[in-house]
Amino acid sequence: MNKIYSHLIGRNYYEEDNSNRVIGEALGGGKHSLVELENGKLLIRTGRDSTKEISDFLFQVDNNPFTKEAIDLLQARYKLENSYEPWEYIYGVDDLNQLNTVKFEIKPEKIEVENLINNQRNKFKKYPFRYPSDELIYFGINQNKTIISLVSGYMGDLGAIELTAETLVQYQGKGYAKINTYYITEHLLGRGFEVYTTNGCNNEASIATVESLGFKRLGKRIVFLNKE
Repeated sequence: MNKIYSHLIGRNYYEEDNSNRVIGEALGGGKHSLVELENGKLLIRTGRDSTKEISDFLFQVDNNPFTKEAIDLLQARYKLENSYEPWEYIYGVDDLNQLNTVKFEIKPEKIEVENLINNQRNKFKKYPFRYPSDELIYFGINQNKTIISLVSGYMGDLGAIELTAETLVQYQGKGYAKINTYYITEHLLGRGFEVYTTNGCNNEASIATVESLGFKRLGKRIVFLNKE
């Protein structure tokens, strides 16, 4: 999973002396993130001007930012990206042999950006689908000439791709997200990429989906922003 870890921490980073913490570059847009890996290592993404403040916060919460008390303290200083899902679990897979073989009655297709732009993209809420880009890869399910379910991944150069999925409300509960996730993951793994997803801590359905496909839990992440 080395490519996934590199993707999570970014290009420019350093390890603190006598510490289990790695400090990486800021996410941009006033965003910060804390990632606790299953092996206990803590990845911190923030700007240099915020490093001390976040280090002080971590000291106060004994390097465990994922408790209710720590979340409350964090919210007093910052704005959570998603207050309903205060943190997300990270799941990943790096080998085709780890992907559970599943047979589906339908198979999604690779969606070209032009097709997505011209096919009622405004029905989708998530950014990669409302604003399609050539820098992303898309797989989706087309029904009666209408795209009803999509998954995407940013084709960056760090060798790991984070997936984003969405199914139109009226078609949810039919397993389309699982189908899309399986086929795009198979496609990407076969081309040497590692694949990961982030799933809200309260999103049991999403977590069950990726676990059923063979994704392994790698850690958890909280994303927060500067208050205006």
